[in-house]
Amino acid sequence: MPQLLLRLQPAGPRTITMPGVAPSARPGPPVAEQTPLTRWSAAIADAPEACVVVDVAGRVRGLSDAGGGLLGVAPAAAVDRLLLDVVEPIDFYTGEAPAEYADRIPPLIVLKTGGLQRGLLRVQRGDGSPLTLDAVATPLRDAAGKIVGSLTFFAAVTPG
Repeated sequence: MPQLLLRLQPAGPRTITMPGVAPSARPGPPVAEQTPLTRWSAAIADAPEACVVVDVAGRVRGLSDAGGGLLGVAPAAAVDRLLLDVVEPIDFYTGEAPAEYADRIPPLIVLKTGGLQRGLLRVQRGDGSPLTLDAVATPLRDAAGKIVGSLTFFAAVTPG
């Protein structure tokens, strides 16, 4: 029986281009230095959806322009800050910010449970106005399956 020998070469950095889609102008780390968090942060940078990448310590690692607009904060100003310093959960009825709400928001619950999370939350935006959001969060894992962060998509439920 004939034997087939394949030699696999390691893949080098590649650039994928799509017709009619301009590559992002935002610089990123070289491919060899990328982690799941840096890759996802780069992927959402120009996303038309409101989304955020958070690491296991609860720090924002990436925020889309749409997410910054929705939350009332500049994406660059949010990066490296704790999510709870960027997004302040408030009570639906009183508008108060009880401390017990802090760890009950989908981007942070995912870090503890490792499962998908979805929920409504009411936040105080950067300009002080309240906003109700539908949040859908998923864990981000490294090659070994360890949770390294979360990716959350937001949609406004009410205008204020």
